[in-house]
Amino acid sequence: MKYKYSIVGVGKMGSALLNGILKDKSDDKSEILLTVHGDKQKKEYTDLGFNATTDLKEGLSDASFIILSLKPQVVKSLEIFDEIDFTGKCVISVAAGLTVDYLSGRFKNAEIVRCMPNTPALIGEGVTTICAKNKASKNYEIAKKILSSVGKVYEIDERLMDATVPLNGSMPAYALYFANGFIDYAVKSGVDEKTAKHLVLESIISSAKLALSSDDDVSVLINNVCSKGGTTIAGLDRLISGKVAESIYDCASACAERSEELSK
Repeated sequence: MKYKYSIVGVGKMGSALLNGILKDKSDDKSEILLTVHGDKQKKEYTDLGFNATTDLKEGLSDASFIILSLKPQVVKSLEIFDEIDFTGKCVISVAAGLTVDYLSGRFKNAEIVRCMPNTPALIGEGVTTICAKNKASKNYEIAKKILSSVGKVYEIDERLMDATVPLNGSMPAYALYFANGFIDYAVKSGVDEKTAKHLVLESIISSAKLALSSDDDVSVLINNVCSKGGTTIAGLDRLISGKVAESIYDCASACAERSEELSK
């Protein structure tokens, strides 16, 4: 095999993992093949000194580690995966919902590692869940190393992969949706957008750091901010009366259920 890694699909997550591999400095561009969508993207990467191809069969055949960074619907629609013998290869899949068993059926004789990173991986602050049938293998350790190059990695049982998608894979969207509501309120109240953005997002970051460093339950930390008849409790009571907790549960459930549907 010509290359150590082939990244199949160089979108946001594929690009993040590419940067992580290069940041580690134990591998260089010559060991990586990028399988891209069209000639324009191919030229962009070859001009930067990368090996790039639009030939999916080449991308699947010429590397030891295949980082599968495609949408699950795309993986399901492509028949080429069934036509290749992947003996000796490891497929690291970031396709939401696709189980190890499903991928094993599509990538004959490959070792499968299933993972779910999130978009903060773009700045090296990702939070990734990972699972595989053989956690003692050298390939699994290499997969963990790749994912660790873009943030934190948590090993979990595959039965929990769908349930945890809303907790990390989709959480950036949910957290930022919540933040954006406060930013929008602030702008409408006359606060300039830049100041509002920093106040909201830096407060969320510092609150998360506080919660991670504390032995107290999150509910205790919430109560610590609230005083009887104060400003915080006035707003929190409105969230409670609006059944926001129930909406959050419904949101997480819908996300997890969609992940399960994608595996069928």
